[in-house]
Amino acid sequence: MPRDVSDPLVGKTFDDRYAIESLMATGGMGAIYRAKQVSTGRIVALKVIRESAMSKPNIAKRFTREMRATAAIDHPNTVQVYDFGQTTDGALFLAMELLAGQTLSQIIKETGPLKSDRAARVGTQIALALGAAHRQKILHRDLKPSNIMLVDMPGHPDMVKVLDFGIARFLESAREEDLEALTMNGRVMGTPQFMSPEQITQKPLSPASDMYALGVLMYLMVTGRTPFRGKPLEIMQQHVQKAPRPPVMMRTELPVWLNSAILAMLAKDPAKRPADAQSVVTLLTRPKREDDVPTAVPNRDLFSG
Repeated sequence: MPRDVSDPLVGKTFDDRYAIESLMATGGMGAIYRAKQVSTGRIVALKVIRESAMSKPNIAKRFTREMRATAAIDHPNTVQVYDFGQTTDGALFLAMELLAGQTLSQIIKETGPLKSDRAARVGTQIALALGAAHRQKILHRDLKPSNIMLVDMPGHPDMVKVLDFGIARFLESAREEDLEALTMNGRVMGTPQFMSPEQITQKPLSPASDMYALGVLMYLMVTGRTPFRGKPLEIMQQHVQKAPRPPVMMRTELPVWLNSAILAMLAKDPAKRPADAQSVVTLLTRPKREDDVPTAVPNRDLFSG
């Protein structure tokens, strides 16, 4: 992979531990590099969180706590965390397994909506990863297509890896405690297209909040678009107030069971969504009847909220 010589870290040894070979991606909170761990020779994905320049002891402690919990998530569908910490100049970093594959956003952009069985297979693995995190009392809080990687492994096509557990919670707490960021007070963290109503209205979050985001992801997978469109504030308002258009109305061959599963995850009331990851897995399991396909577009009123 060619080096991006415009990035000052490429070609350097980061924190005397990681020889950075190339820049892989950049984002709002930092950058991800391909790097070699000096002590072991292992190739890793090194995420450097530049936003952590607000280096205060409590911020570093929060990061350590979140990443330690994230590293404890033991599931095939979550990315493996090898190392994390803070450099002497205040930068926070996270070293993870390097994955070869495509993000869900890349796949949908290139190929369009997924076939029903493939979408259900991907959604099931995401649900299982979320369930493993929830058992560790960790919510994802920012589930979106760029945080879902599909990796081709022998015998396991479309092996899912869910990324960035704990990062959203850390950034939210960091901003809340940064005295220089008073204008951030009251800001809702997350990606508007995938936020639950309770996250938007700043009510307590629960595993059901992640399941709502998974419902939006499933909607995107089968239709090629998210349930609501517009400017960020308009999208958030629709999440809170507007019933989503049933995906079967845009893709008439969509099986009833999959259409119903997606709408169940998109219920406005968290108490009306699937209670846990296993409930989602059950909903995403194709019934034995192979003819479970609608013969006509259903009345929208049957699928409200």
